[in-house]
Amino acid sequence: MIPSSAPQSGPLRPSIRFSMPNLIDGFRLPLCFLRTNYGRLALTIAALAAGVALVCAIEIVNRSVLLAFENVIDTMAGRAALQVSAGNSGFFPEEVADVVSAVPGVELAVQAVGATAFLADGSGELLTVHGVDITNDSAVRVYEASDSHGGRLKDPLTFLNHPDSVMLTSEFAQRRGLKVGDGVDLETPVGRRRFTIRGLLDPQGIARVHGGNLAVMDLFAAEATFTNPGLINRVDVVVHRDADVATVQAAISAAIPSGLTVEPPAQRKADLHRVMQSMQIVLRAVALFALGAAFLIAFNRLATFFDERTWQHGVMRAVGVRRRSVRWELMKEGLILGMGGVALGVPLGIGLAHLLLPAIATTTALNSKMMAPRAEL
Repeated sequence: MIPSSAPQSGPLRPSIRFSMPNLIDGFRLPLCFLRTNYGRLALTIAALAAGVALVCAIEIVNRSVLLAFENVIDTMAGRAALQVSAGNSGFFPEEVADVVSAVPGVELAVQAVGATAFLADGSGELLTVHGVDITNDSAVRVYEASDSHGGRLKDPLTFLNHPDSVMLTSEFAQRRGLKVGDGVDLETPVGRRRFTIRGLLDPQGIARVHGGNLAVMDLFAAEATFTNPGLINRVDVVVHRDADVATVQAAISAAIPSGLTVEPPAQRKADLHRVMQSMQIVLRAVALFALGAAFLIAFNRLATFFDERTWQHGVMRAVGVRRRSVRWELMKEGLILGMGGVALGVPLGIGLAHLLLPAIATTTALNSKMMAPRAEL
């Protein structure tokens, strides 16, 4: 009787250990095949990288532009949870703000005039004009237009007594070489007007949006220039913290005259999403078309290369290599090409996004009839 060895609890299973040398050895054969023609290899990876770069750039730019416009809507609304307006370029009497402020749940109803003006120096640069009652500290705080020291408006009384007074952002003034006391010519609905810079805004609150191209005026001066005395085009509504926004919105809708709408800034975001959706679909279609073309180039290259190496595959089968193993080695080559295309395409896509971002932001602004913000990746 042959003595048996120590008892075994179960069948023997070989232990498999994954390490970097084993991983490299697993890709040694496809790497050897790929090194046979560096020219074709470089062109294939370049084609894949171009497709990946375009898809990456379009996705980054689309997200960046959308976030930039959402930031503009949020910042211009400030703490306002609701906005009353009469549609595009619609004016209505100031007394509507008094009606809104009397609605239960409304903490503050701020009269405002929003408009745009061109610089009259031939550059065609736009300025977003924001007219608000400068004497109403509560209204000013809604937009965080000044710091704890009241911004840099040295003489508020002079600002109010002169209808040509305007506050510009410090960024815009520095870019244009302007200072307090200088004049600036603007093209307005009533013709060319010369305004005097009475103060500068620090880069916070509404002064951050539109790339610094913002001009703040007193409400009555803005009405005289961009609407008519006694007419505004927006009421920003601050709701009490313990009040339900939907309930207050319904109450305001019932109180204001017909033809006026009340909606939250979130609704404006949804409208913006719909406006931008068509252009984003076109951009994504172009990017996916480029990626599909890159895939066809890579597929054609690999198919041709594999056909040229049919004899090598036959030798591998003749020495006992299974068909599945041969296919797996070919899959590894495609995996290496894909990894190379992604590794090169993503950095190229980020660089391409930097170049495309200003153009797409401007195009989106024209399409949505808004001032182009300074979008950042």
